[in-house]
Amino acid sequence: SHDCLCGVIFVACQACAMLMEMHDVDRLASQVRWSDRQSHYPPAHGRVAPNPFDESFGRALGRALHYALSMTLLLPTRKSVWAWLLGINRHQCTAYHRMVSRWTMVLMALHLLCMSDKYGIRDMFSDRQTCHGLGNLYGLLSFVLLCIVLAFALEPIRVRFYDWFTKAHWLVVPAVVCACLHSTNLLSYLAFPGFLLVGDYLYRVKDWSRECAVRSAKAMEGGVAKLVLRCPAVSRALEQMANGGIGAYVYVKSRDLSGGILEFHPFSISGFPEGDRELLQVSKMEVAVAEQQSNADEMNKTARDDTCRASDEFTLHIKSAGAKSWTARLVEHVSLGTPLRHVTIEGPYGNPDICLSRYSTVLCVAGGIGFTPIAPFLEMAMDPEKRARYLPKLQRVCVLWSVQRASHAAWFAPILARCRSMELEVSVYVTRDTEDTQQAGPNLNVVTGRMNVMDEVEAAVFHDNRGDDTAQSRGLAVLACGPAALMDDTRRAGRVHNCHVHELLFHL
Repeated sequence: SHDCLCGVIFVACQACAMLMEMHDVDRLASQVRWSDRQSHYPPAHGRVAPNPFDESFGRALGRALHYALSMTLLLPTRKSVWAWLLGINRHQCTAYHRMVSRWTMVLMALHLLCMSDKYGIRDMFSDRQTCHGLGNLYGLLSFVLLCIVLAFALEPIRVRFYDWFTKAHWLVVPAVVCACLHSTNLLSYLAFPGFLLVGDYLYRVKDWSRECAVRSAKAMEGGVAKLVLRCPAVSRALEQMANGGIGAYVYVKSRDLSGGILEFHPFSISGFPEGDRELLQVSKMEVAVAEQQSNADEMNKTARDDTCRASDEFTLHIKSAGAKSWTARLVEHVSLGTPLRHVTIEGPYGNPDICLSRYSTVLCVAGGIGFTPIAPFLEMAMDPEKRARYLPKLQRVCVLWSVQRASHAAWFAPILARCRSMELEVSVYVTRDTEDTQQAGPNLNVVTGRMNVMDEVEAAVFHDNRGDDTAQSRGLAVLACGPAALMDDTRRAGRVHNCHVHELLFHL
């Protein structure tokens, strides 16, 4: 609803700006002299030279395009200043960027239709200098290039062919150059967002030169690779993020799989190695004992190093996106036992707008590999120190995970085992191959068939309200991540039962 409201406000502002621009264009058209028309639009093929400000609606669309294109380039910076200035995170910046970019393409198409209808299709292929720029041909080329970018940005293509999606976005550079040639005053509108975008890339160079150690890599059933990485800079940044870094993700690049300098792929952080928690507690005790000894400098150093090693590791669960994709090459590389020697991490990013300390009950809804961002929350809920810090009111956690096969539960077997030992409510829904549900693990509540999110949310709300189904939920939050159909059902259930639904997703 918040995004829809922002979209309505944006379109309303654009409409008001269009009316003012049309009024200004009409005023300028009345001031154009015949000599100006002859100098800017010399007669060709027997046609009478048109007024440069004819077709006020089309001209106003062109001016609106200046604002829309500058906003399109202003939002997608990864180290965005808007998170600090406006209190929005990169997930929201990307969502607004996608909304504004689609609106920009609508304006551009309308502008092209209006101008071609007024001056003819042939004039759109002319490189004749106009009063606004160096020719209409450059505007047409810009439109074609941006259409290619938009095509690769569509949801099915972007997810399936992420490599091509990122490469196609580099066509924005020649598209912007052509747009500036078509309308020379566009350059002044793009100066500030262009400065931020270039500065963002330069600032991220320090992350690109930062390699991390791969402590272990394991191929799992269902085309999933589990990586345990060690990168102190990422771990420190995660600790400083709100909510302990829940919903955080990083960009990964490996020279062992591809040589592209900018070929980074985003993946959610799925938690920390199972053994690190115990090692970290032991290391902290060693530090406390060592610091009590005045002549134990070396012991202090060793204990602190062990603590750093224990707290600097994190895991990624990466699922193959299909044949010939980067993720498929990664899974194959790991399954062959070939070591990953060169891995670069950029990030972490993501700061979901969640105040988890408000809630007494949290319902986690996940589908397939969408369990990945849910796992760090479960680790936090089972860690006494983090639970007291981030989840002071938490009393009940319910986990609903839908998988195609029962064996896929092995992706997160260690944390599921801890959930059972801590008596957290975990239900695994198996939608295919339902005959052998024991593969999901012992003492695990396995349900065959699809998850009914509406009923599950209703039950959670009823429990949170202490059996009073007429009361509004006092402290129920729903954390959700999964396929589009599951997310739609979860949003619908949240609206019906008036509870807070937080999507642990990131826009590509």
